[in-house]
Amino acid sequence: MKIICIGKKTDPRCLDGIATFERVLGKIFKDDIKFYVYNTDREYIFDCDNIVNIEETNSIIEKILLKILGKTRYTSFKINKEKPDIVIINKLKDLKMIKNGKFKKILIQHNSLEWYKNDIFKVFQVVKLIQKELDYYVFLSDESKKLFLNFIKLNQNQGIVIRHSCEIKLLNQIKLKNKKLIIIARIENKHKRIDLAIEAMKKLPDFTLDVYGSGPDEEMLKQMIIDEKLEERVFFKGATNKVQEKLDEAGIFIMTSEYEGYPISTIEAMMRGLPIILRNTFESAPDIVQNNGILLDKEWDEDKYVEAVYKIYQNYDYYSKNAIEMGKRHTFETIKNKWLNFIKEVIEDNKK
Repeated sequence: MKIICIGKKTDPRCLDGIATFERVLGKIFKDDIKFYVYNTDREYIFDCDNIVNIEETNSIIEKILLKILGKTRYTSFKINKEKPDIVIINKLKDLKMIKNGKFKKILIQHNSLEWYKNDIFKVFQVVKLIQKELDYYVFLSDESKKLFLNFIKLNQNQGIVIRHSCEIKLLNQIKLKNKKLIIIARIENKHKRIDLAIEAMKKLPDFTLDVYGSGPDEEMLKQMIIDEKLEERVFFKGATNKVQEKLDEAGIFIMTSEYEGYPISTIEAMMRGLPIILRNTFESAPDIVQNNGILLDKEWDEDKYVEAVYKIYQNYDYYSKNAIEMGKRHTFETIKNKWLNFIKEVIEDNKK
């Protein structure tokens, strides 16, 4: 069996949700999977095997081909040359790389339907390309599957639900509460809206907020902290590969994003018993928060957010125990078995 996983702006060695998803796939399929990546200025935080950088080759012929064909068509050339059984893509636009390929094509949902509608699904040809080329679409919740398939008009048997997993171990003891809030995210404020959580800290004088990650808006948000005189309670800690350790130091996980798919950082938080405060801005949000935290309305209300922080802290054991129970759905072995069974069916289908 030969699997290729690609995404023009993804790399399993970096810090983000798609990268974590790819690292989990790497641990599941081991030598059977390769990751096609491209040059990036992003920092490498993690180790990962079987990386193929499309833009790095020692072959003079392939360097010439890359220059002539461009990255998309050159990647198509490389994929067809390898003759994989399956190609997994993380970005809808990457369907162009694999159209007409004689292998099974699997697309992973990494964002909400609303986001796709506002961006890629505006292009009618993209939806037609999905209908023509895609063999399977892996969704992150039952609600996502229903909404996407109805919108794209794919057959029900083309969609499968496999939740994400992570590299964090499930906590097997009681978690003690504390007043440290934590955000782990790419520092891209239009998407993540970290400014909302920072602004609300003025109404949470007994709490601190640690923000882990890197991104283009870090300096802007640091200046906001200075302007709001929150330097002693809000801290930017940079990117980290010690996620479990940082979660264990914190008490409540915060996510204030405008849109998501099924953020792996929330799964990591569950695994370590952290209650979650999440905005209901994407269809999988109710699948993530079920008595293991508080699901806020889509429209931001700072007072309700502050109330949620205090409510969780006052009932910490209840929310924390439920977080661990929710985490059991995402353990590596659970998700590994789902992927292995799914790929087995895909391979059998390929033989028909």
